[in-house]
Amino acid sequence: MAAGPTAAVLFAWVGAGELFVCGHNKEGQLGLNHTEDVLRFTLCTALSGFHVKEVACGWDFAIIVGIGLVLSCGSNAFGQLEVPQISGPCLTPQKIENSKGHSRKGHKARPKYHFSRD
Repeated sequence: MAAGPTAAVLFAWVGAGELFVCGHNKEGQLGLNHTEDVLRFTLCTALSGFHVKEVACGWDFAIIVGIGLVLSCGSNAFGQLEVPQISGPCLTPQKIENSKGHSRKGHKARPKYHFSRD
């Protein structure tokens, strides 16, 4: 389970690598293709077939790590999603093109940015 800095966003994944989300969703950080808050854990269907291994979240964005792939969603106001083609909020998880998710040792999210360790 992962929680944002204000605990207003919660992510939980199960043994099958499915991601369930709930909480504040003003910038689409839950990856559900909308910006309405979610009060009950809901399956993130945009990640169907994607085996979630790790989640890191900031105030209004999320970084989702799978096998060999890293995705991000939510606010991109400070470029924290690492998806330059999107200037506004990203409502569904997008691939971080230059990531080497399979070789990273971890992703950390701070309130307004994220970084990864090699």
